[in-house]
Amino acid sequence: MAGNFVRVMGWKVTAAGIPAIKIIAGDEKWLAGDGDAGAVLEAPSALELTRGMTGRRSVEQLRAWSWSEDPATYLPHLSVFEPRTQVLEEW
Repeated sequence: MAGNFVRVMGWKVTAAGIPAIKIIAGDEKWLAGDGDAGAVLEAPSALELTRGMTGRRSVEQLRAWSWSEDPATYLPHLSVFEPRTQVLEEW
């Protein structure tokens, strides 16, 4: 499921004219966007990536993931829905 959301992010990244981003979640890897990756995001898991990409994580929570670069360039394009304004703890 995460791969479908990564595909949408890839369209958004390409439309914004920013470099692609390599996304790693456990054993799964994707490239969102066209060309060489300008950054790498390591999400805690594919499930967490899906939650983050569907607005179930706040920007604060998304920033806490492992980014090779400042995530400010990519955060506006990560979620298909608006990110939460407050932290959501589900566990």
